[in-house]
Amino acid sequence: MSDALDTAVPSAGTAAGTAGPLDLLVVGCGAGGLATAVSFAENAPGSRVLVLERSSRYDRGGNTTWTGSFFRFAADGAPADDFESRLHELSEGQSDTDHIKTLSLNAAPAVRWLAEHHGVEFETRPTYFVTARGPRLMPACGGAGLVDQLAKSPERLGGSIAYGVRATSLSTDALGAVNGVEVREGGRLRHIAARRTVLACGGGFRGNPDLLGRHMKATGRGLSPIAPGGKHTVGLVPPKSNWAVELDTGPFMAWPVHCAITFTHGGLRTDARSRVLTPAGTPIDGLYAVGETAGLSYSRCPGATSVLRALTFGRFAGAEIAQVTASAG
Repeated sequence: MSDALDTAVPSAGTAAGTAGPLDLLVVGCGAGGLATAVSFAENAPGSRVLVLERSSRYDRGGNTTWTGSFFRFAADGAPADDFESRLHELSEGQSDTDHIKTLSLNAAPAVRWLAEHHGVEFETRPTYFVTARGPRLMPACGGAGLVDQLAKSPERLGGSIAYGVRATSLSTDALGAVNGVEVREGGRLRHIAARRTVLACGGGFRGNPDLLGRHMKATGRGLSPIAPGGKHTVGLVPPKSNWAVELDTGPFMAWPVHCAITFTHGGLRTDARSRVLTPAGTPIDGLYAVGETAGLSYSRCPGATSVLRALTFGRFAGAEIAQVTASAG
């Protein structure tokens, strides 16, 4: 059982269990979830904040942990010159203009916030992408280092992270407002009540065969690695492109490879304040989404923007939710 979960959400039958719902419940301990929790705790001192992570402390961080977390910034810490235009171009004009503008205006402040207030160190390195135009800014030790450093802040600010807890569904009140999450911890099922819930746990749906079949088109029936006759650049299907060159001098070594989906681009529809919207465009009371859980990209995604987007909208959403909470009294 999770000590953090029992401490943050005591059983209703105990004296400590009369505290009422959490002020903020965040599902997911990656860049977006941690940034949201930390920003909210900073802007709402004394609030009750809980982050849920289905993995162990050792494996925490979701997709963020496994990425280099390059940022589409120049060496001086400013967004790349093509920051906004590239997002519009690669989405073929389908990405929401307000989202892109909000990201562009708040990305640099988010990076400064991480460095100045939460001890995240940054460095400029060449990326491992052949198509990159130049070195990119990134957290020292990549995504894993970012998660390890930022995860120190929730507890320092009075919040908690509960590991080994899986969210299974949302709960709503009679008016349709989200008022908490059903979770599974080991063999135990329980409900966690919360005034505001943030979903930061998606990472796309590439692990869900049903959603892939419904939303992703087939991209090819197969690739021929070596053309007939041993010619490595003639007769290839698809034809030679980009950096394909002849392999004519040994010794040769080979590794098994397979295709993988980097992004599914799908996600919950949100506004620029990270509020989850209904199909009619109305915000769902009490529900927010950040990171890859929130849809933004179409067709193609510009490199070095995913973790940056999660951090930027997470910080922005945390401050927004704190303001809404204060206004609601």
